[in-house]
Amino acid sequence: MRLVIWCAAAVAATVRGVGAGKIYAAGSGQDMMSLPETVAEIMDLSGVASPHLLYIGTATYDEQAAKDTQTHAFTDAGCSVSTLDLAYANATEQEIESAVAGADIVLVSGGNTLFAVDRWNKLGVPSVLRHALDNGTVLCGGSAGGIVWFDGG
Repeated sequence: MRLVIWCAAAVAATVRGVGAGKIYAAGSGQDMMSLPETVAEIMDLSGVASPHLLYIGTATYDEQAAKDTQTHAFTDAGCSVSTLDLAYANATEQEIESAVAGADIVLVSGGNTLFAVDRWNKLGVPSVLRHALDNGTVLCGGSAGGIVWFDGG
């Protein structure tokens, strides 16, 4: 899982003050991403007053209810939200790059970690997310959405 390896390195680089990457990993996607305090911290990490959030719900099979639960607090706080459905859609790498490039924050859902990572690898998502991380986009999520950035959880 190449995605996992480079994200762990990016977190270490950020902690040492060497990189632009910022990852906010939480224990629970639905609970933590609904807390105003969590949302405020993630928005502060973006450095943008009204950031644009891209929600990737692959681990919850792109279910609308999961998206609504995990993004409503961001919307309430002034974020605009878009979605990149990858569970069953065969998005091109260009479509994925375009969606991610427009985001200040990428929020990954909790759910089935192995399913999400497998789909992302098939679609070329890891390299796109790495580029976003290297350019200062905040990557975040809880449960599976927090685990995908690391070797284990």
